[in-house]
Amino acid sequence: MADKLKHLDKAEKLLRRGKMDDALGELLFALDADPADNALRQRAADLCLTMGRGGEAARLLSEMFDRDVAAGDHGSAITTFRKLAKLTPPTPHRSLAFGRLVEKSNKKEARDAYEAALEAFRQQRRVRDALEAAAALANLEPSIENLKREGELAAEAGDNPRAALAMVRAGKAEDEAGTSPLESFQRAFQLAPELHEVVLQYGCALLKAEEYQTAILILEPLARSDADKETLARARVAYGEALLAVGRPIDAEPFVWELAQGDPAFMPLAYRLLGALFKAAETSAALAFARKLERHAEKAGKRREYILELKKAAEWAGNQLTVLEYLAESFNSFSESDYCATLLKLFELYYAQGNFLKAADCLDRAAEVDAYEKGHRQRLEMLRGKVAPAQYNTIANRIGASSLRTEAHEIERHEEEHGVSTVLEDLILQAEIFLQYGMRSRAVERLERIRRLFPGEEAKNQKLYHLYTSAGMEVKVAPVAVATTPSGKESRAAHDAIVDNVARITEIARNVYRQGNVKSVLFTAVNEVGRHWGASRCIAVLAGPGKPPSIALEYVAPGLTQSEVMTIVKMVALLQPVMLAHGPIEIGVQTKPIFGPLKQFFAKAGIESVLAVPLVDGEEHVGLLVLAQSGTARDWQQTDVVMLKTIAEQISQAVSNAKLRSLVKNLAVTEERSGLLKRASYLDMLTSEVRRAQAQKSMLTLMLMSFGNAAELLKEFGEAAVEQLMRDIGQLVSSHTRQHDFAVRYDRSIIALILAETNEANAHLVAQKLRKVVAATRLPGTDEPPRLAAGIAECVLASSYDPVDIVTEVINRAESALEGALKEGPEAVKSIAPQVSMAGTA
Repeated sequence: MADKLKHLDKAEKLLRRGKMDDALGELLFALDADPADNALRQRAADLCLTMGRGGEAARLLSEMFDRDVAAGDHGSAITTFRKLAKLTPPTPHRSLAFGRLVEKSNKKEARDAYEAALEAFRQQRRVRDALEAAAALANLEPSIENLKREGELAAEAGDNPRAALAMVRAGKAEDEAGTSPLESFQRAFQLAPELHEVVLQYGCALLKAEEYQTAILILEPLARSDADKETLARARVAYGEALLAVGRPIDAEPFVWELAQGDPAFMPLAYRLLGALFKAAETSAALAFARKLERHAEKAGKRREYILELKKAAEWAGNQLTVLEYLAESFNSFSESDYCATLLKLFELYYAQGNFLKAADCLDRAAEVDAYEKGHRQRLEMLRGKVAPAQYNTIANRIGASSLRTEAHEIERHEEEHGVSTVLEDLILQAEIFLQYGMRSRAVERLERIRRLFPGEEAKNQKLYHLYTSAGMEVKVAPVAVATTPSGKESRAAHDAIVDNVARITEIARNVYRQGNVKSVLFTAVNEVGRHWGASRCIAVLAGPGKPPSIALEYVAPGLTQSEVMTIVKMVALLQPVMLAHGPIEIGVQTKPIFGPLKQFFAKAGIESVLAVPLVDGEEHVGLLVLAQSGTARDWQQTDVVMLKTIAEQISQAVSNAKLRSLVKNLAVTEERSGLLKRASYLDMLTSEVRRAQAQKSMLTLMLMSFGNAAELLKEFGEAAVEQLMRDIGQLVSSHTRQHDFAVRYDRSIIALILAETNEANAHLVAQKLRKVVAATRLPGTDEPPRLAAGIAECVLASSYDPVDIVTEVINRAESALEGALKEGPEAVKSIAPQVSMAGTA
């Protein structure tokens, strides 16, 4: 201390004499004696500045700043740094330290300091230090640029987890700014795929971008992991959403169910899954899931909410018996009107199937709820002579016996006067019901029976004539005359049998071609083939040579049970090698010796006779079709072999078409909320359907449906309300069109329908049906339904025409038809036929 004071005293004297150099030397000696004296260091720095010795002043101020920072004297450090910065650029470490001191009081100075430190560190290739500066800058101003810069520097420094989290923050910032974060989240996933937060954000971004398949691959491991509860729930929600988007509700069910059990907030997702199961025709799985939801809702006191959601979800199922039975059970204690309406649907379906006891039971229960429901008396009259008198009278008593007897008498008198066959009327009514509920194959069965029992009846019965045309059957106005031979009745009967078989094969082929997926094709095939041949079993299997079956469906005659899976697997393994070598296999009364081992196998399975033909796609064996007879051996005729081979060819082609259609539809992008295909899929879908219709020589019609002037709707209701309206309409249209029809979001307020197997006349009927369906919605904030105007154009499908030309022509014609309809009125439906020359050529 004495030395310090001595040097200070000398410095003072020297300054009074103007000897500043010597005075500075004495001050520096004093500072060496007491380095902690920052006031002395400041004095020395000021003297250096006075003398114009800036370099020495900067050195002194730098030391002073470092000591202030270390001592926690932030105010002095800030002042010192500002003085220092005027003399010389501070080192990047000091700039970084200064930025941290002032970031709360002066963000601009802090940002400039961080930017200077970052740039200096990068020039010096000090990546770790540059990362610290970038991180400080990103925390101060978390802009997309700053966050990405931090992420890339962290990656360069080899700190991938830190880099990935920075990229996640950048992605979130992009999302908030309204730009796509997908690239940032993808970069984060590339850097650290093991981090749960990174996987979750990337998967959710893929889901939002409608890249569902990739989202499933990314999210599935996380959804099955042991991540923390919150992350796991979010991952499973996103994973479930992606599975639903690609039509895999079965796979989504366990995840969604676990979420719904744990948190009521996930119940809306569970109800969406229920609707998706019904939509995917997974009826048994849908009903099982519905019962679980029902029990859960009962415990939570939410039964009313469950029933309302069930009613909406079940609309996707159409009118399936098992679904309607469950709905009736659910509505019984909730809504009398819904319960009664469901019972009446069940009545019609049971009646059409010939199950009159169950039909009577449904009518009885419906009458118990509402004895005055319109049509009860006609329904009861339909049951006359088909149920026990006691059951008949019980229902009659519920709805008023005396008036019923009067009505029944009038009906009987009408039949006597006009000679109308009760059998004919029953069959016509059953066919009508089946067509109404979309069960076309069942309707065709009834109509074929009418054709056999009442040949030529359509020429004098207008209702029957319209049923034939609605079912797509060839209408024979008069019976076909068949010349008899000397052999008499036997020859005529044989000829009729051949004609009937040929007609039936044609009808079976039409039915399988109309199915929307492979499973439906095989299901229709085995049921129709099995019934036509009166076989005990009919089995269709898809399996390559030497491979296990990928799918197998079986028709079983009443009274028999389904075959075990391993029996079918063994059957394929035995039949296919023999079939590859010898072609179709006949095991019956006269069995070839080479088929002896096969006969032994089938005998153990309780089967006496077998007729098996291959399913072939081009040159490749893709499966087999098998007819099996139990009880007594059957001698298969050559006509049986020829006809079954013909049907097998049609089945193979239908399977190939269904796979192609499914592929095209899966590749097409669907709007998640409306269920409509996006406009980008329009030309591809239409071109694909034109090619298919050309190959099958079937019909195809395009319909454009407008629900109002887009500009006027937007002006009156706003964009959000119009989008919601079109989403609601899209859901209704999608749910009320057939599986092999396609609905496309054509424009703001226009939906395009590609109608397979449909001519112009039937397209008008579709427009009328959809007008009634859409009437359930309302324009935003009003009680008015949207008005549907439509333009219709049937495709000209001549095989000589190029599909692209057909598509171009029908698109232009449909647009012209819609323009014409809109000019006629907001609810007009107009169709434009092709040019005469084109139609004639076609």
